[in-house]
Amino acid sequence: MRKRYVGSFNPDLQYYNFDTGEYKKLTTFEGKDLGPTIDKRGNLYFASVEFNNEYNLYKFENDNKVRLTDFNRSIKNPKVSADGNLVVFEKDYQIYKYDVESGETSLVDISLFTNNTLSLEQDYNTNGKVSAFDISPDNKKIAFVSRGELFVSDIEGKFVKHIETDPTERVLEINWLSDNETILLLKQQKVGLIYLQ
Repeated sequence: MRKRYVGSFNPDLQYYNFDTGEYKKLTTFEGKDLGPTIDKRGNLYFASVEFNNEYNLYKFENDNKVRLTDFNRSIKNPKVSADGNLVVFEKDYQIYKYDVESGETSLVDISLFTNNTLSLEQDYNTNGKVSAFDISPDNKKIAFVSRGELFVSDIEGKFVKHIETDPTERVLEINWLSDNETILLLKQQKVGLIYLQ
């Protein structure tokens, strides 16, 4: 249906109690009332265009329709928390919350955290780009640096493994220790140890 259509085919909110069989038509406005959401105490919140032809947040108080917001751009998908303290909704492609007690609306501050780990499979071209290397004391492994990244390989180069280090620092120099399992490395004026298992 068109956003600003007004007429008898618009949706109304209706109520039915499965236990008692009670039925009520809650709204009769010829514009759109939709998106009902109910908290655990039975308070009903929804969106309606009755105020200014844009969806705003409403609730019922004593069977009366009460407008809670007065936006000039529509809200979408209102959802009330189970305890009835907050109603969240989308507006202008952002998430807002309506505080039921204070009657204030505010933008929800959303922080997304990312994990900068490398994918399980990644191709590296180290041809001609090795800046440092060292062979293990048992002559079975080689460690080398390419573009600031640390790699370990068998001596014949059949198996090459990228060893993760701090992604904010380049590896500059490397040396195997006598246990054939530990690599001493210099990273941008810092010294560290890598234990291979």
